[in-house]
Amino acid sequence: MKHFILIVMILSGNISIAQSNKSYDYCYTRNKTIYVYSLSEKKEYPVALPYSTDPCLSPDGKKVAYTAYDAKGDRTVMTIDLNTKRKTLLNTGIKNCYAPVWSPDGQYILYNAFRKDNWSICLIDKDNHAPVLLTKDAGSSLGYFSPSWTSDSKKILVQNMESVFILDLAGSRLKTYKIADFTDANSISSASRFLLTAGERQMVFDRSVDDAGWDEPPGAIFIHDMNTNRSVRLTQKNFNCYQPVIKGNRVFFSGYKLKEKNASVYSMDLDGKNLKLEFRNTWDFSVKNQ
Repeated sequence: MKHFILIVMILSGNISIAQSNKSYDYCYTRNKTIYVYSLSEKKEYPVALPYSTDPCLSPDGKKVAYTAYDAKGDRTVMTIDLNTKRKTLLNTGIKNCYAPVWSPDGQYILYNAFRKDNWSICLIDKDNHAPVLLTKDAGSSLGYFSPSWTSDSKKILVQNMESVFILDLAGSRLKTYKIADFTDANSISSASRFLLTAGERQMVFDRSVDDAGWDEPPGAIFIHDMNTNRSVRLTQKNFNCYQPVIKGNRVFFSGYKLKEKNASVYSMDLDGKNLKLEFRNTWDFSVKNQ
């Protein structure tokens, strides 16, 4: 009788099953393994995702979207439920997709897709319905890269190494910013991220710089004031920094100092102060409720 009552209580939802609805706060890569981290437990957990890169934690901290590689080397985008371990292949219809990015409200995923001999940005909803091509025009011979979201999930930023475009969810252009008007356009790569702060008064981005002592030009994090049209470098010299992520009034990024071999995740205020080492020997950082 006791066993019967227990089963009924579980099925009716009166007793929760341990870790059946667990949420995580951070996600990152170390030594080719993807991890999620719980702030409440102060503990990290490996996620079993062989041949995968570009992890992005969902805003509720319960799923990870990522780039998966098959035996042929084709790249596609998948998600994994961190509680059930169920994996879902996104309905992209394209064999070369990578770097998914969740919207802050958790309703959509952006990703880079190679179609018709050029790089484009596509959008798909959380229910895995047919994708939407956002970069419809053929006006960029360089392609489009590194999509990001505004904090209200209503607008999208993409770049083509010459301009930053603000799009709506149908792909219509709302604003265009020439990169050369506020920073050195020659230092922008396809991996450079452009992120708007809440209120959209500032833009955070990474680009290469001419610091001496490196075999290749290192990266640095900058912040651009949209009103004054002035850009300021946030990260110090002799520090190779990239992959910025905004969380509240803090910027997280991956980076390593001159003569170091491995990247780590750091954070700092939006004015470049209060630098903090967050996770050693990690990169590909993403955060819950980004």
